[in-house]
Amino acid sequence: MRFRDNGSGGQIYARGLRNPYDLAFRPGTSILYATDNGRDDFDDQVPDELNIIVRGGNYGWPDCWGSGGGSNCKGTIAPVALFEPHSSADGITFYTGKTFPARYRGDAFVAEFGQTVGGGNNGHKVKWVHFAGKKVAVGDFATGFTNPLAVTVARDGSLLVADYGTGIIWRIQANGH
Repeated sequence: MRFRDNGSGGQIYARGLRNPYDLAFRPGTSILYATDNGRDDFDDQVPDELNIIVRGGNYGWPDCWGSGGGSNCKGTIAPVALFEPHSSADGITFYTGKTFPARYRGDAFVAEFGQTVGGGNNGHKVKWVHFAGKKVAVGDFATGFTNPLAVTVARDGSLLVADYGTGIIWRIQANGH
């Protein structure tokens, strides 16, 4: 939903998102991204997602998920990236610093709180979402957290990760910085 600054004029901007946890604009663009947690009631079939949010967009929840999974997917917008089911993709930031290698600039980092349902152990890490033209690749960036919830770029170019499970804010920096 969106509203005017004074709270009036509420309107639905996009629909079909189950649990969009965080929003971020990709630097140098007006493209809005949101992390979205998938359903927990279909075993390990439903991935968490990274979506580009557009006005009037339908993202499929509750019937459609991932890249055409489920039903009633006609007219829905597919995610740009998928994460493991139940990983709880939460905080997102785009790398705007200059201390990491150039390949990270403009890419996203997503904090995965970690699985809290079922018997798996997905999440508990920070993912790197690499954008190469229209292609997107997802990989592990940092592990060893209890429940990372938020991630941001510090003024010095390091990455700060808030670990809800330990109460620690971790600082990740490039070698030599």
